[in-house]
Amino acid sequence: MKTTIFAALLCAFSLTAQADDYTLYVETAAGSSAYAYDDLQRITFKDGQMVIETKSGETSAVGVSSIGRMYFSTIPTSIETEQDVLETNDAPSAIYDLTGRKLSEDQNLPGGIYVVKKGGKTTKIVKK
Repeated sequence: MKTTIFAALLCAFSLTAQADDYTLYVETAAGSSAYAYDDLQRITFKDGQMVIETKSGETSAVGVSSIGRMYFSTIPTSIETEQDVLETNDAPSAIYDLTGRKLSEDQNLPGGIYVVKKGGKTTKIVKK
């Protein structure tokens, strides 16, 4: 049933979306993934897995039962690395993952979605 609902939503969305404006976010207990809508080649469901194939040749498989949240968003994702935000001025900054855990600026962050607070401004970034 969950697979049918996901497939129906994806089909309906594809009819109305402006490709360069949307990002698909898939959140599981293990982490988050983001896919630019215009880079999506195909999304299929097989053996309890949602398989996402991109035009750039990447393939990801996620267990349908492990998906906590999946949504499309028009949140701009032009910032590709945390350095773009962190190097903009000398104000102190803090980086948080989606669980709210504060991370060290010095650590090499894996791909995912992060919240950066710097100079009184809060920004969501997507690191690929």
